[in-house]
Amino acid sequence: MASYCSVPFGMKPSDGFTMALPSGKTSYTSAVRIGNWNEEAYLKEEKKSEFFHKKNRGELLSQKTDKLLETALSPVSLSIQCDGYLYDGNIVQLQSSFDSTLVLAATPSPPEPNTNDINTFLPSCAVSASSYNQPCTRNSFIVFRLNKSLSQELPITYGESVILQTVQHIGSLNLYSDRSFFQVMNKSRNQEVILCKGGTPSNFWRVIFPDQGWRLEKEGSPVPDCFWCRTVSKIA
Repeated sequence: MASYCSVPFGMKPSDGFTMALPSGKTSYTSAVRIGNWNEEAYLKEEKKSEFFHKKNRGELLSQKTDKLLETALSPVSLSIQCDGYLYDGNIVQLQSSFDSTLVLAATPSPPEPNTNDINTFLPSCAVSASSYNQPCTRNSFIVFRLNKSLSQELPITYGESVILQTVQHIGSLNLYSDRSFFQVMNKSRNQEVILCKGGTPSNFWRVIFPDQGWRLEKEGSPVPDCFWCRTVSKIA
């Protein structure tokens, strides 16, 4: 028995229509197959063109990650005072009291695919100890005195409260820690420390003398700029 198909009036089967055969199978004309091949070729060319366009503009995720890494490791000059004391606005590093080879450093998350701001650290940026102790963007902080009524010409003293802020060209994020049973580190169970915006009491830190037996006697004394990094504690 011959097979028949219905074609709209004035059109030919070769114009790209699908023909349904009585056997239940579907047959496509050569025009349909050629059209599919052309569409796949156009889509590949479009993806390739989009890739080179993003590459030329530095919008690839790998390029953003490299740029963020370059920004995080850009060198920073620490503040050096003639009298050897710490002052408001100085740039310092925070050294570990357990291991002098470790410093506090930000651990920025990889950039989002749709973001264009890759030169700043995102809020809630994690902080951890790092063995890379060369002064750079991720491990250097600005010390700001909390009591603004005192002159900037006076050195910071033991017992004072300060704010520790990242260098400004990566976003003004403050060191944050909240004494909570829920916000603790997974392994050490110590309170979590992150970087965030704002000036809440959880961003305030007190400079204390490292030796507990001399803290009361040393309170009010100027903080040396080379030892202060071991004497910062969280305000209760």
